[in-house]
Amino acid sequence: MENPEILKKIIGIINSSLNLLCECQRERDIQNILGSQLNCKVRQTLSSNIYPNVEIDVLGRDFALEVKFNERYYSGIGQIIIQKFLYEIKNNILLHVNRYIDDKFIKGFTDLATNLDFLGILIDNKERIMRVVNHNE
Repeated sequence: MENPEILKKIIGIINSSLNLLCECQRERDIQNILGSQLNCKVRQTLSSNIYPNVEIDVLGRDFALEVKFNERYYSGIGQIIIQKFLYEIKNNILLHVNRYIDDKFIKGFTDLATNLDFLGILIDNKERIMRVVNHNE
């Protein structure tokens, strides 16, 4: 990750929108809220002359944010790898909003974020708790 200031800003915006995000019932709703809050495009398709197209949930000028709603801890990892290594997006964020997040979920997600070097954000929408992983500040 190359731009800690933009990542810090995104964390702050997500944290300030926590209650609203916890009320969402679909991934698309979360994408729309964050796209509006971050003044970014949602569900944008990137194309390349050498790689297949990839859709980015929330695309900023210098970051990509992948959103997952009630998915397994490893969901979204493929998109992060494609964004990072094929499309050379340096600031990758994976946000999971789930009804239930246990210690194993947190451990698996944290280890993936650390080893693949992306910013991970977990929101437990039942407890309304946000956890940020692999953010060096």
